[in-house]
Amino acid sequence: MKRKVVQIIGGSASTAYALDEGQLPWPELIGKRFPELDFKHASQGGLTIVQGINLLHDIPESDILIFHFGTSIGWPISLGKISKRFGFDPKNEFAFQQPPKRYTGNTIQRFRKLAKLKIRNTLKYFFFFLGKYRPKTSLLEIDDQIQAILKIASPKFKKIIWIQHKSLPLIRTLVERRTYNNYYARIAEILTNNISDKFIFIQLPENFLTSDNYLVDGVHLSSQGHKELTELIEEKFAGLLSD
Repeated sequence: MKRKVVQIIGGSASTAYALDEGQLPWPELIGKRFPELDFKHASQGGLTIVQGINLLHDIPESDILIFHFGTSIGWPISLGKISKRFGFDPKNEFAFQQPPKRYTGNTIQRFRKLAKLKIRNTLKYFFFFLGKYRPKTSLLEIDDQIQAILKIASPKFKKIIWIQHKSLPLIRTLVERRTYNNYYARIAEILTNNISDKFIFIQLPENFLTSDNYLVDGVHLSSQGHKELTELIEEKFAGLLSD
């Protein structure tokens, strides 16, 4: 009997980013729970919907597709030239990202790193109002992009699961939280309207949003978070495998 193929497309939140050696991300954990399935994983850090479309074009038809889009869809990124004096690379659009783990080193080293972090967080407000710290994708384009990727995926896969990641509340600056929350609410509304026998939408429940499930940056999952997400996905697989 031919094994069913499950294709996963995700950003860094679907990988072992910043986990300790030996700790597994959810795609590998779910693979261990369903050894009768053939799991394939394509990932790209900072995955946007447009980048997801590009990955999708190179993937053959199969049984189940799982999208795991992280906060990159609506999270602000640095735009334009910003001085290196503030402690980050101005050529990197993710220059404002928080560290995934706590700072190490002696007291003075940790203090300096923390001071730079506080300065960067303050500067985010300044650059935001200058238009240099904004999401890459316009909120007005989200609907069209979601419909486009679902239209491409629908003929290639029998079932589609979309996991929409969410950052840990109160862990970031107000400008980041408010900006992303607007995107998240719109994405959730669009995807909810697309739910069908073929399309499943997984939102992270409120009880998932705890510090135990996230790394220090409040975005990437901890080992515990990957395990909890595996449980959420496993619940959905019971019905899919009987189809």
